[in-house]
Amino acid sequence: MEEEKVYLNALNVATDNDYPLIVACREFSGTYKRAWEFFVGLKGNIRDIRATLNLPKERSTDERVAELRVFTQKIDPYAEYTRLEWQGVVLLLPEDEGYLLSLSDLPQPPLGLYVRGDMSSVLKQDKALAVVGTRMCTPYGKVVCERIIPDVARNGVAIVSGLALGIDAIAHSLTVRNQGVTVAVLGSGLGRLYPPQNKRLSGEILDSGGALVSEYHLFTEPLRFNFPRRNRIVAALSRATLVVEAPEKSGSLITATCALEMGRDVFAVPGAINSENSFGTNKLIKDGALIATSSEDVLQYFGLHTQLDKSRIELDDQEMEVIKILDRNGGSMHTDALCVEFSDKEITHVISLLTQLELKDAVKVEGTRVIKK
Repeated sequence: MEEEKVYLNALNVATDNDYPLIVACREFSGTYKRAWEFFVGLKGNIRDIRATLNLPKERSTDERVAELRVFTQKIDPYAEYTRLEWQGVVLLLPEDEGYLLSLSDLPQPPLGLYVRGDMSSVLKQDKALAVVGTRMCTPYGKVVCERIIPDVARNGVAIVSGLALGIDAIAHSLTVRNQGVTVAVLGSGLGRLYPPQNKRLSGEILDSGGALVSEYHLFTEPLRFNFPRRNRIVAALSRATLVVEAPEKSGSLITATCALEMGRDVFAVPGAINSENSFGTNKLIKDGALIATSSEDVLQYFGLHTQLDKSRIELDDQEMEVIKILDRNGGSMHTDALCVEFSDKEITHVISLLTQLELKDAVKVEGTRVIKK
């Protein structure tokens, strides 16, 4: 089996992860080793290879043909495989124990999975939740994550996401900070961490017992068309998918669609009907998605009970200021009096602060009074 990994990796490198081409070569040849020999025998001439395999010619530009012909001759399959070991990366095939059977539910399951870290947290797929959302999240999206993810993570549910900016990064970070385990599925190679802003976060994921995963060879660039394929793996690794915030045309909705196509459940967080970042989630709910407004909604789905620890919920400076003002006034105030304390702010801003504090279960608004919990 190790030999097959060596040659699958070489084919990934030579073709830049050309999934249909590699599948066709293997079906034609029987093994990845013989597929590689077939590939090299035709000197990497992609046009001849596609003609032999009756494949379409859409990617067969003269430039790509010349590039592959030269590149293939320079590749040493075993040297390329050794680079994985140097990087602390293992390549799992469907026959390996660590390759999840749930990936087989995909129409085009990954031929192999490059893994850095510990995948055991998602081997029990019934305790894994995909958390996805827009890169351009709002304060509301951040508050929702803070309300749901810490408790879910502390209860032993692995959080799977895509290491992107926004909701993905918040989900990973909250899981790590709450002693949970999280798996990041990349749309690039594990030697090309993307986005670079999350390099430190990727280290924290590994240090906390999680894993970084990709179906792409080590130094694959983060190309735009890689990410929809990445999203299908995020969904497949999880029992259910939670969409926190998503515009109408969001990659997160691709993840939700993949989950539904595999018969998995999808949660969506409701949002304001005039919020662009909630158009996608509200539509999911309209179409029958499960509604998530608290950690309890998710934990009950997994057959678990909440262990909410209010002391762990993080408040920003302005939210803390509201709490201090309430403390100075016996823990309860009229909303008008509270607005006077924030005379330099618009009333709508104060109302927004109260909404966020309610979501964090830090205050309760009853009529015209604000009460600290």
